[in-house]
Amino acid sequence: MDPDSPSSFPRGIMAKKIEDIKLKIRGKAGRFLELREAEVHYHFTDGTRSPAGKIEFVERRGVDSVAVAVFRVEKGRTLIALTGQVRVPALSRGAKEHGGRLFLLETVAGSLEPGDIGKNGALRRAAAEVYEEAGFKVEPGEIISLGAPFYTSPGQSSEKIHPFAVKVKKSRASRPEGDGSPLEQCLPPMRFHPVEKVLEMARKGIISDAKTEIVAVRLAVRLGLLVTSG
Repeated sequence: MDPDSPSSFPRGIMAKKIEDIKLKIRGKAGRFLELREAEVHYHFTDGTRSPAGKIEFVERRGVDSVAVAVFRVEKGRTLIALTGQVRVPALSRGAKEHGGRLFLLETVAGSLEPGDIGKNGALRRAAAEVYEEAGFKVEPGEIISLGAPFYTSPGQSSEKIHPFAVKVKKSRASRPEGDGSPLEQCLPPMRFHPVEKVLEMARKGIISDAKTEIVAVRLAVRLGLLVTSG
């Protein structure tokens, strides 16, 4: 029985406890991803618990990743770098989903490697990805945190994305080396767009990648380009 089904809930209010999350790898574990299955019981304040419910989710090697808003300022305007990425799962929905575009516009991003431990490891990975994908050699100390990490699909993946930003100068640009994979050898060149245009493209669906919109919004807030009540 599905524990999220209203008919399976006892009269008590759910307590802050979940018992015995039993995990197993289901199917073949790939190079980067594993399909996991969890068996979960919900506990309630009246001492009862729900029937077992099974949940499937994806876990990736390294678990987390980084997203970096690479930006520069020209004539008083803040510009954010975007590149095109081939995302086969998204493209499998059909060409009409993306206006016939082959590439999804995204910010710089990459998975944490086994040695990328803690805050310093995430900063090193962010700097490495900026050089690899955007061609700007920056030091970890130049990387700016954009706040707490976030889930993009918590119902289907355990991955959290750590948001960062880094300010670069046009004169420091070099040719991105990529990660050596065939899929990064055919990507279009990275281009800088005004942050206002990036946010507009996200609203219109031209940018449909969640992490790109989130880091753009957080950068705009940090720079005072967007005002929040908090």
